[in-house]
Amino acid sequence: DRALSPVMMTEMRAQLKQGFGVPQGVPISLSGTMDMEGQAHPFTIDLKFDDGFASGTYSLDDSGKTIEVEGSLGFERTLWLNEFALGEHKNAKFFLSVSIERDEIKVSGLWGTHGDVNRLTLVGHITPEPKNY
Repeated sequence: DRALSPVMMTEMRAQLKQGFGVPQGVPISLSGTMDMEGQAHPFTIDLKFDDGFASGTYSLDDSGKTIEVEGSLGFERTLWLNEFALGEHKNAKFFLSVSIERDEIKVSGLWGTHGDVNRLTLVGHITPEPKNY
């Protein structure tokens, strides 16, 4: 939806492939809450990013059931994930924003189906890669 020059598009593709600063190739565990019907429910998501694509699982901690998610990063550090609770067909979407401050990654936004929309707030810690000396 943006009028980008060829040079700008090349730069944006490179940033997307690098994950806009989100660590690539390492598991990231985020925890927080999903607000459902006015109540905050514990929520955990485990993601791995590779070249801007994300995959992993999440669980509402009070249920213990894990659900597959896949998606990608987008311009301006957006994160779109599809939920696959019913097998191969996506049944819900996450529309999220990602911010990184020092060793912390924060994710917030919305989870929604055709009938429900819930707010989500998560935080995870980025473990620095060990240095080889």
